Amino acid sequence: MTKIINFIALVCLVPAMPIFAEPVPAGQVLKLIPQNRIVAGDFEQTKTMLDLEIDLKSAGKFVFSKNDGALWQTDVPAKATILISKESLTFFDKEDKIVQEIKIGASAMAQEIVQIINDAMLGDVAALEKYFELNAQTENGGWRLELSPKESSLPFSAITICGNGGEVSDIHFLNDSKDESTHIKLKNIQRDRNESLEAFKKFEK
Repeated sequence: MTKIINFIALVCLVPAMPIFAEPVPAGQVLKLIPQNRIVAGDFEQTKTMLDLEIDLKSAGKFVFSKNDGALWQTDVPAKATILISKESLTFFDKEDKIVQEIKIGASAMAQEIVQIINDAMLGDVAALEKYFELNAQTENGGWRLELSPKESSLPFSAITICGNGGEVSDIHFLNDSKDESTHIKLKNIQRDRNESLEAFKKFEK
């Protein structure tokens, strides 16, 4: 399980964020996010070991699909890919060959982590409310959504999602033991592009 979570989160301390002074309903923030079927883009990610002050940085591409699941491809420091479908998690090496496949029933935690990001990218407030208490704030066109887990089974003590207008720009995870922090910065977001869906077909059996 640690391997799966680290793969999703590998791949800083949370940077200074603007002060958000106006509390608003979470639904008001999430309805700004377009309800597209496919969201794709680039990511830069930093996982910080807070006690050791060590940063593990990575970058690559992602695709979230409402119907197909998620594709998370790391290009830096080394190419590796994970395909998350409703049935399984499949890991690929730098040559796009399968190195491991795990049935989703044996890895429900990893599925939930990916689903949380998927729900946020697609602006699904009802889905997020299944797992979290939601608190939202806005300031000068920007917004911040704070998620507090309702159940202790999730490996995070807090998740913060930030954005501007209808796009998610940053996702911050603080793990349950509060000794690891992960910051994912999303860039070049595209919605409902056919070529994004083709990325799934390349890795599907």
